Amino acid sequence: MDILTQIKNLFIRVIYGNDVELLYHPNRHDQSMLTMEAVAGASGLALMQGTFQQGFLILMGASDQILAYLPILGSIAGLAAIFGGLVFDKRKKRKGIIVTMLLIARLLLAFIVFVPLVLPKPACVPVILCMIIIASILSNIADVGYNSWLIAIVPPKIRGRFMAVRTTICQLILPILPVVAAAFLDKASDKYIAFIILFAIGGVLIIAEAAIMSKVDEPEYVIPHDTKLSPRKMLKLLHNEKPFVSFLLYTMLFYFFLYISGSFTSMYMLKYNKLSYTMVSLAGTYSTVIMLLLYKRWGRFCDEAGAGKVLFISQALFALEMFSWVVVPPALLQYLLLIPYTFQSLSNSGFGIAMYTRKYDYIPEENRNFFTGVMTASIAIPLLLGPMVGNFIKGKIETNAAQWVLDGLWQFRFLYLIASLLLLLLSLFTYLKKRKFEV
Repeated sequence: MDILTQIKNLFIRVIYGNDVELLYHPNRHDQSMLTMEAVAGASGLALMQGTFQQGFLILMGASDQILAYLPILGSIAGLAAIFGGLVFDKRKKRKGIIVTMLLIARLLLAFIVFVPLVLPKPACVPVILCMIIIASILSNIADVGYNSWLIAIVPPKIRGRFMAVRTTICQLILPILPVVAAAFLDKASDKYIAFIILFAIGGVLIIAEAAIMSKVDEPEYVIPHDTKLSPRKMLKLLHNEKPFVSFLLYTMLFYFFLYISGSFTSMYMLKYNKLSYTMVSLAGTYSTVIMLLLYKRWGRFCDEAGAGKVLFISQALFALEMFSWVVVPPALLQYLLLIPYTFQSLSNSGFGIAMYTRKYDYIPEENRNFFTGVMTASIAIPLLLGPMVGNFIKGKIETNAAQWVLDGLWQFRFLYLIASLLLLLLSLFTYLKKRKFEV
């Protein structure tokens, strides 16, 4: 065995934590390929979404209302996931259409930086938003098929640990990229040209993602005997799966409470507190490193104690994260920014693994794409209503409050206070009632 092979095997063992079930699983090659494509895709999207996408829209003159919805437009477009079953249920081969849809969607995101070459700002903003929405719709439909692909390759017994490993590998690479990109953006004399360069690199990375994804084998899918779902049959399916509906309603309530304030965070830091892209990216990197240290622990805890417990703990941590934005005054935010980001890393690391695992405890194997689409589409509703309520409250405060309130940015901090209290009450309600979908 040559030295390169030994190093490769050692690296694999470290990444998989010497977990025998993961190391010697018959589908490990395909599982590893799915991890590699996730790294490429996440890296590309990191340069075209989040802080950079919002910064680009700020440069283009987008309003606060638009900026509040921008971070969650993709999730709101999840309403389109309800059609995922119609697209994929009849298909025994899905890889081609999944790869194509995701590639088109992500290239649309890369191309938004070229719209100002045709339309002046801020007239270009509506066109850019339309491109983002179309990309999000395509992605959400494709994700229904992608999830059925992933679930077929990764069995339930190792799902929590696999998701932890997959996320860990992504987070090993992702922390450096946004910081370098942010430093480049902060130092660039021409911000628009800098955005073009960043988005172009992101486009190359998502093309690499599509190439890797196309190498993954097609699994065997469970094809429903009757793939025709009329509205009446859909209602009957939901009526017969009351635990799923209960879990869905609870999840919708959680997202509504969270996004009363959650979608304002990037705007709050960049536009109102004037923090640099580098500082925001460094804080994100800090959060990523903390999550990196926690993923395997959350994944193992999820497999051993149950995803429900991890989900409950994560939701309580979200409440603490929102409250931390209240108690840190704007004048000290640049010095104390790591406080809310610490709670963010604790909550997000557990929630991402637990929610992915937990929802498949309630989604039936038969008609899985339908139920997955219903969940994704339903979550889009609170993501649409949450910022709407937040914008309404923020507008009322800005119109009627004294100047000292606005100087302290309480139009935002009050939203965080509302969200933190509601999330805490929801967590307590979950604990006390102990419903079937709860811990």
